[in-house]
Amino acid sequence: MMKLLSFAVAAAFVSAAAAAAPAAERSDAAIAAPAGNFVATSSSGDAAFHPHSLRPKPSDSPQQRAVDAARFDSMANDLPTLPYYDRVYTRSVVNEPLGTQPPAGGLVTFHHTVVGTDPSSPLQGTGIASYIPVLLVPVVITGTDGKVYDPSVEKLPGQQNASITLDQTSPVFTYQPMTIGNVAYGSTQLLDAWVRAERWQYTKFLPNYHLFLSPTVGTPLRISPTAQQMRDASGDLLSDGTTVGTKLARALVLDGKWFNTQLKAYVQAQSVNPGTIPVFVTAYGIAASDIGYGGYHFSDGTQTYIWHTYTMPKDVPVGSPVPGSVLEHELAELIDHPFPMTATEGASICVPNAYGYEVGDPLEFGQADFALANSAGLVYRFQDLTYAGWNEGEYPSSAQFGRYSMQNTFRFPCF
Repeated sequence: MMKLLSFAVAAAFVSAAAAAAPAAERSDAAIAAPAGNFVATSSSGDAAFHPHSLRPKPSDSPQQRAVDAARFDSMANDLPTLPYYDRVYTRSVVNEPLGTQPPAGGLVTFHHTVVGTDPSSPLQGTGIASYIPVLLVPVVITGTDGKVYDPSVEKLPGQQNASITLDQTSPVFTYQPMTIGNVAYGSTQLLDAWVRAERWQYTKFLPNYHLFLSPTVGTPLRISPTAQQMRDASGDLLSDGTTVGTKLARALVLDGKWFNTQLKAYVQAQSVNPGTIPVFVTAYGIAASDIGYGGYHFSDGTQTYIWHTYTMPKDVPVGSPVPGSVLEHELAELIDHPFPMTATEGASICVPNAYGYEVGDPLEFGQADFALANSAGLVYRFQDLTYAGWNEGEYPSSAQFGRYSMQNTFRFPCF
């Protein structure tokens, strides 16, 4: 779901303390965007529903295709897209507030589309590893005063690296041993650990089942918004009587609809393969009105993409944990529902005004944050993520150790 964090909340969220994490083990020419037509979105930021095949689609990566290419090719969707599978079923549930009570009664039909291959398929053997290409796109903004905001150059406050570098070295993309909520997930990527734990009833028998994200840095997108398309919000008043400028290093707000046309136009101009997830990255302290303060995930037919920024308090101490939650949040939600969903999706009951498995929204305000170091020992702070069983009223949970999230924040599902 799009991030609708207020600057006040974002500032408090970023300044929260984080504990140390285990040490890491190992890791793995610009264009100007033409004008485009903005597609009206739902409240979740997704475009109109487009049907997709209910069969698993093999990854385009040679690593996966070499495992069992013939069998998975026979079930492939002809449309280029991310590899995905679909779950449709009915469960007896009742709506209860955020997992505070056991579920009982009622029938809800769920439609859950997930990136990767179906771990319940008898074709898995010992497991299929999907390798999903991710294209990190620096969005270079030139203001009306000529000032350039470049996420490849500007260092994040309190850090020695720029936003693009911090993305590249994030545990979302690099490999290291991780223990989250007293559960050892082994040496892997953060979201691979989450995916395997979510479908644990199957993946515990599939040692080679994985969902890996493979990032590369793409050609920068260069935009020059007008004064009407970008404003300085650093002087805006907050509820406590202070201004955004006193809490954050800066706050620049782009017109969200205009900004989204630039992202869509880039995808078209660069002929980005729909089997790749573009992740657009702006310099720190830049928001987009209407569609998301901090970040959002978007799907338009078979093409998905993400935008995110880093929102940092002013004068943060050098070496403070990197706020990695927005990138983690948006990628996780895209993985757990990559394409536009129907309004009948049962999981929308759990999170108000949201369709699909918005796995990050229930825990995005820091109530169960955790720290994780990359291979160089740089500490990132992430948020907890729910598992599908929490959205679906599953009781008990079929996820790893019967949990409803990585940190075991909820004891019962949301229904």
